Amino acid sequence: GAGTIVGSAIFNVCITVGLSCVFCPPDAGLVNWKPIVRDLFYNVIAFCWVIGSFADGKIVWYEALIGVAIYSSYVVFMYFN
Repeated sequence: GAGTIVGSAIFNVCITVGLSCVFCPPDAGLVNWKPIVRDLFYNVIAFCWVIGSFADGKIVWYEALIGVAIYSSYVVFMYFN
């Protein structure tokens, strides 16, 4: 179950960005790098958290709280971005 969720999230992010670049009209200009770096930063943090949380085979309350904090910080950052 967890592999399906993480795998589908990675697939969705990669396919969305990739297909947007492939089907972008040539005269549309370059893709802005700032949103890509921003989302890459948060994705790396989230994936590292998932790997660290699942390493021992169980998730305890403080690991779940860290996950909620990571997501909340992303939502707040996006609100002010």
